[in-house]
Amino acid sequence: MKPFCAFVASSLVLVTRAASAEEATPSLTPAFTDASELVVEKERPDANPWAPTPTAVRVSASGTLGFGNYTRTVTAPQSESGAALGGELRVHPYSMNGVLFAFGSGGALFGPTVTTVDLGYSFRPLAPRFMSGVTGAVYFDVGPSMGWVWPTEALHHDLGLRTGLALDLQVYNVTVGAQIVYHGGVPVDGPVPQQWESFYTAGVRAGFAFDFGRRPPPET
Repeated sequence: MKPFCAFVASSLVLVTRAASAEEATPSLTPAFTDASELVVEKERPDANPWAPTPTAVRVSASGTLGFGNYTRTVTAPQSESGAALGGELRVHPYSMNGVLFAFGSGGALFGPTVTTVDLGYSFRPLAPRFMSGVTGAVYFDVGPSMGWVWPTEALHHDLGLRTGLALDLQVYNVTVGAQIVYHGGVPVDGPVPQQWESFYTAGVRAGFAFDFGRRPPPET
């Protein structure tokens, strides 16, 4: 009887020691409460590409080509039309609000020729959060403009404003679209009477857009 009791006691001691050792040793297999936790997801764009909070500094550059019409209120001829071309650079830093740098030039076959340089405010009410797939963008802009006009009575400069609307179709980083722009101002030098001079342009545009300094969207 004594040998049997000693055997049982020694067995209990061994079982207790084994259980203690198992609790002290960390498990190599992590415990998961949900099978989905076994999947490590890669960082991906937000499910809603039109989410309102921009997460990058977006820079877009476009060239433009179209039709231009030059008008003035006093000096003849009061209206001339011709081809117009130009380019623009837009920068929107983490916001729908941005800045526009633009230039343009156009003129009729027998003059005048108008060249403009613009610095303005760019508002982007619609644009994709990520440059992925086929999306679109809308831009409004307004700001001061400087114009060079010749060969009317003489080369002169106009100081005025620019306002415009642009609609873009974006295929990843490539943009194509259309725009209409109005320039208006008054002469600030030269032998030209005080008058309101305007330059309307409408045409197509194409270019590229890129994101810089991307940061993760805020948690909801």
